[in-house]
Amino acid sequence: MNNFVNITVIASLIVLLWYCFNFNEIEEFIKIQELEPMYKCSDVDLWENSNRLLYENKKLIDRINSMEKYIKEIESVKNNNQYKKEDDERKSETISED
Repeated sequence: MNNFVNITVIASLIVLLWYCFNFNEIEEFIKIQELEPMYKCSDVDLWENSNRLLYENKKLIDRINSMEKYIKEIESVKNNNQYKKEDDERKSETISED
């Protein structure tokens, strides 16, 4: 059972990395628009680009936060399972002693 929980945690971390750092999204997020030098860009273009980057950044932060909550839930389930296992072992020891 313990191995299963460890495998589940590792798989969840892999999914977290894939989910948060999807390479297509990062590539699009990191793209720098080099069509024109910055001094030739209008204020509207700069403002729109800034808003887009802020929105993408917020989306990534939200994803990371949700995955952190998910990992904490998995860890608490793992700890609960470990506690139940230890409790069952103690009960079986007390029964065998009686």
